[in-house]
Amino acid sequence: MPTKNNSEYYPDTFLRGLPNKEDYIKENGEPSAKIFSLDSGQEPIDNWYEFSINWEDDKSVLDFTLRQKMNKEIKYKGGVVRFIRKKIDNFMKEPPCQGYIDYNRKLDPSEENDFHGNILFHVEARENKSLRRAVRGRLLKAYSKIIPNRYC
Repeated sequence: MPTKNNSEYYPDTFLRGLPNKEDYIKENGEPSAKIFSLDSGQEPIDNWYEFSINWEDDKSVLDFTLRQKMNKEIKYKGGVVRFIRKKIDNFMKEPPCQGYIDYNRKLDPSEENDFHGNILFHVEARENKSLRRAVRGRLLKAYSKIIPNRYC
């Protein structure tokens, strides 16, 4: 599943949507680890779990993401978190993340979203609690900003 990606083909930032503020933003205003928690029914694909993101190819992606809908309602009422890809690249080169996180660009055929991609989380990291915490902690250190949703 992971691509032997060449980071120069990816934008510097990506967005991860927040279904609500209460569950995904800590009291100190930072994103919580829940942003990278797996749904109980989620199955890995080729030993990788996927966390949907939108690559910030241009300035239109922020509004596009904030306006995304599910069942005719705004999908990300809690806003979005902007992450810095280069920090992820650095984490991917060293323990504990080396071999356990990656990213890709994967068009979603169910919606018109040319920006869709995934943060990939290896199945072994999910099964080992201390490794899972360490990897999620590193991912969270790559965030730069939480942007509230002005459309709801």
